[in-house]
Amino acid sequence: MEYAADVGDLAERCDVLVPMCALTKRTERMISEEVIGRLRPHAGIVNMSRGKVVDTDALTEALEKKSIKYAILDTTYPEPLPADHPLPRQLLHLSPLRH
Repeated sequence: MEYAADVGDLAERCDVLVPMCALTKRTERMISEEVIGRLRPHAGIVNMSRGKVVDTDALTEALEKKSIKYAILDTTYPEPLPADHPLPRQLLHLSPLRH
């Protein structure tokens, strides 16, 4: 087991980044453009946290540019996404449950 100094350091080494945390001021957009940019091209994100933990715009851009391979999301921010938002076209799975 290796120690990762921060989420960005961890992102550089993982194949699947799975944030599982509460939404707080500290974790809001924790999976930022910088963190997503440090993922390897074959890596993906599986977000089981709240939607605001992942920067939606940065994730959308990374998927469109194929900087990362995939994302599987249980929730997004905003939710629901606007009908014309490009993110759903990029996803392997978006939970069909809506509140």
